[in-house]
Amino acid sequence: MDDVVNPSAPLDKSRKYALPERERRFLLTGLPGDARIVRSARITDNYLLGTRLRLRRWVETTAETTTTVCKLTQKVPAPDGRPGLITSIYLTQTEYNSGGGVYGG
Repeated sequence: MDDVVNPSAPLDKSRKYALPERERRFLLTGLPGDARIVRSARITDNYLLGTRLRLRRWVETTAETTTTVCKLTQKVPAPDGRPGLITSIYLTQTEYNSGGGVYGG
């Protein structure tokens, strides 16, 4: 993991704000028979063309609340498929909305 670097960052700052990204994915054949939905999330991802940047809006709903989170994320993959680096900046809704003309979403 220490050998994964962000080539766009200064050499001594490559991992200053980035964290290792470990993704786990599961494929289910269906929901368990007694499952009930207690929380749902609607995720909208827009990728800035020609970059490793993603603009994400995450709206999570439960029976009591709805929460919206917006963020700008840079993902730097490891060349060999191991965990890469991820850096996120949380945005206000206004900041997220101002990106509308920049990305190809």
